Amino acid sequence: REGSFKAFLSITAFAFMPNIFSQLVGVLRAFFISPSLLMLDQLGSLSPALFLDRTTASPLLFAAFSSIDLVSIWILSLLVIGYGFVTPKSLPKAKRIAVVVGVFAVYSAVRLAFAGLQGA
Repeated sequence: REGSFKAFLSITAFAFMPNIFSQLVGVLRAFFISPSLLMLDQLGSLSPALFLDRTTASPLLFAAFSSIDLVSIWILSLLVIGYGFVTPKSLPKAKRIAVVVGVFAVYSAVRLAFAGLQGA
C-alpha cells in the first residue's frame, strides 16, 4: 500500500481545505469588528494570539501564540489521518504523527526566528 506522489499531493491539498473556514472567519471579523482594531495578518486567525495586546507583547510571544491555531491543528490531524491511507501498514501511527508535527514544528521555529529578528 505504497502511496504515489500524486496521492500524497491530493491528501495534502484536501487537508488544507479548513483554510476556507479561516477565511470565512476573517470576512466575518472584517464586517463586525472596528477597523481600528483589525490587524490584517491576524484577520482569519483562531489562535490564542487574539487575546494578546500586540503593542505590549513581544513579537516572539505573539508569533508563538499565533502558531497554535485551531485551523492548523485541524489541518495537522487531517494530514495524519490522510497519510494513514497511503503509507504502508508497517509504519506506525506514532511515526506519522511525529513526521507531520515535526515538519510543522520546523516551520513554526523558522517563523519564530523571523519574529525574533524583527523584535530585536
